[in-house]
Order: sequence, then C-alpha cells, then structure tokens
Amino acid sequence: MLVIKNARGNDLPVKLASGTRYKQKNVNIEITDYKQNEVYTTRFKSKRLDVVVSYKTQDNKDGVLITFSEDVKSYDPTQHNKLSNWLYDRRLKRDAEKELKKISDTIYARLTF
Repeated sequence: MLVIKNARGNDLPVKLASGTRYKQKNVNIEITDYKQNEVYTTRFKSKRLDVVVSYKTQDNKDGVLITFSEDVKSYDPTQHNKLSNWLYDRRLKRDAEKELKKISDTIYARLTF
C-alpha cells in the first residue's frame, strides 16, 4: 500500500479493491480482481509491456495452496537489449517472491489469531 501512496503522492488511506488504479513511473497499474486472502490480480501496462499477474490462495487439508500466474499480453524482447531483458526477469522474480512472502505472512497471521 505504501507503493500506491507514493505513486499518488499523498498519505491518504488506501483500500485495496478491484478497480484501484495508480501509475508508477511510466507504468499504469490496475488491480483487476481482489478478494482479501483469496485472489489478487493486477495488470501492468506501458508502451513496452502489458502483463497480468495473479496470486490465488486456496485452503486445503495440508494448509494453503498459493498459485502464482503471469500472463504476458505483450512484451517484445527484441525491443529491449539483453541487459533490460535480464533485469526484467530478475525483478519479476524478486517482486513475485516479495508478494508471495507477504501473502504467506498474511495467511499465517490469519491462522494464528
């Protein structure tokens, strides 16, 4: 939520909900589907890329199953140099790991209270 506050340039409260939009640098971001502790789907769109990332959680007998998916609507690696492609892949992995950690922390907190 700090990212949204920084992108908006204010300290107003942020309520995550489907339809929430903000801009970070040259990327338009929209939360297209959000149900707390169930699904979080976001679309990242700019001149150079259009990507939809989704995290879904499902309780099961062994705990919680977390499913991550990435749907690349458009991204042309030929339009970027090798370093940019490598950085994009590295950042995507790092950001996915951060989000999964946040989700698991939230689920753990939910289960312990």
